[in-house]
Amino acid sequence: FKKSLQDDKGRVVANIGSLEEDLEGHIVTNVSQNLSFSSLFLRLVFEKIIDKHQLDTEKIINYLKPSVVIQSNKLYFIRKALDAFFEKNYIVTIHILVPQIEDIIRYLLEQLGGNILKPTKNYYGGFNLRTLGDVLGDDKIKEILGEDFSQYLRVLLIDQRGWNLRNKVCHGIANEKAFNSHSADRLVHVLLCLGMIQKK
Repeated sequence: FKKSLQDDKGRVVANIGSLEEDLEGHIVTNVSQNLSFSSLFLRLVFEKIIDKHQLDTEKIINYLKPSVVIQSNKLYFIRKALDAFFEKNYIVTIHILVPQIEDIIRYLLEQLGGNILKPTKNYYGGFNLRTLGDVLGDDKIKEILGEDFSQYLRVLLIDQRGWNLRNKVCHGIANEKAFNSHSADRLVHVLLCLGMIQKK
């Protein structure tokens, strides 16, 4: 059987085939559902750490500073996003963190010696940045992040069968329900994971 996934306006954004013919589609939708379920526990973890260890913006910024993939000029934006996060202003947090995380991942590929540009197809030439989907599919990224975390990022950020946060936010098609604590928690979690990439 085939299952269609629709957006808020009833438009089909993806089709999921049978298990035999579309194993990847079933994996993505199952991962997406598991992310939704486990988000309840991630929220509890954040609340516990905030309460017990007084987690705040400054502590996260200090944790991120040694990372080789988070440039110092990005900390201004990340600080604004984290301030909003702790104030529960998730609309601001999500709008800031989505493009910042994309840039961090692209910068990581550049640091690994990968190509982050592709030729434009218009008449005036030049180059465009590779899409986040292209970057996450690059072997260099999958090698350093691991297949599981790379899959997590794809489902969370760019796969239409998953949360697809990056595309929904950056294209302005996310409704108000998407700007909640669960989405913000996931993005902060991704930021913390990327911050673990440090020099030995």
